[in-house]
Amino acid sequence: MTAADGYIQTPPLLTAEEAMLVLRIGRSNVYESANRFLATGGEDGIPCVRVGRQLRFPRHALEALIGGPIPWPLVHPDAPDHDEHSLTATDTPPTESTTTKTTHPPNPTNSTPQLFTT
Repeated sequence: MTAADGYIQTPPLLTAEEAMLVLRIGRSNVYESANRFLATGGEDGIPCVRVGRQLRFPRHALEALIGGPIPWPLVHPDAPDHDEHSLTATDTPPTESTTTKTTHPPNPTNSTPQLFTT
């Protein structure tokens, strides 16, 4: 498939920030785990390679670690338009029967906050 088909291939080497998003861990944890991988000769930590002074994380190693393909492009969870249930190129839109609406009880009209309803 090509980008025209709605599929964009994940790059072969990911940056530390991209690995952070894939693994859903913090930046410090990514670097600590990567340095542990390098220090132990690959016995422990997150698989990575040095490219000059930078760390890169092989896509195939991260996919093996998470047990599946990495969706691309990555979206930061704090992005304003991020939706936990957003569609990827292989997903189908939800139908009326699969969507649910959350209803909230009405606010009490008295001025005293209620901790429990009876």
